[in-house]
Amino acid sequence: MDGSGNPEAVVRLAGDVDVAMAPALRYEITEAIESQPPGGRVVVDLAQVEFVDSMTLGTLAELKARAEHEGIAFVLAGPSPRVVRILQIAGLAGLFGVDG
Repeated sequence: MDGSGNPEAVVRLAGDVDVAMAPALRYEITEAIESQPPGGRVVVDLAQVEFVDSMTLGTLAELKARAEHEGIAFVLAGPSPRVVRILQIAGLAGLFGVDG
């Protein structure tokens, strides 16, 4: 549960998250979304992630839209400065609220 008492699912990622991980990433986050009721929250923990590629960014944006359509908050937590910079370059930092 998050601080407000709402249910929460956490997906922890590590290392380089790239096209090779896309199917597993999609599956894990989709499962997390499906486990949450409206008002729930999915947290994608990026604290141990060194790099994300464009496929990953597209997948995260798509899954964020799906979660929010279902009334579920979608949060990226703990991105490193390098990952924040990648999000900024891609124009997605604001979408994910990690303007750094």
